[in-house]
Amino acid sequence: MDRFEFEQQIMNSWHTVDDIGLFIESLKNEDNEFNREDIISVLSGIKKLHDMRCEVMFNTFEKLIENGNCK
Repeated sequence: MDRFEFEQQIMNSWHTVDDIGLFIESLKNEDNEFNREDIISVLSGIKKLHDMRCEVMFNTFEKLIENGNCK
C-alpha cells in the first residue's frame, strides 16, 4: 500500500456522486417504470457501495499509518 493507491481510492469514492446523478437522470425519463420500492432498493444499493468504498479507504489509511507511510 502506498499513498498513491490511497489517493486512487479517494478518487473512486466520487463515483457515488456519479451513480446518484445517473439514477436521478433515469428517474426524470418519462419512460421509467420505477416504483417506490425500486427507488428505495436502488438507493440502498448505492449507499451500500459507498459504505464499502469508505471501508476500503479507511483500511488502507490504517495500514499506511501502521507502516509509517502517511507523510
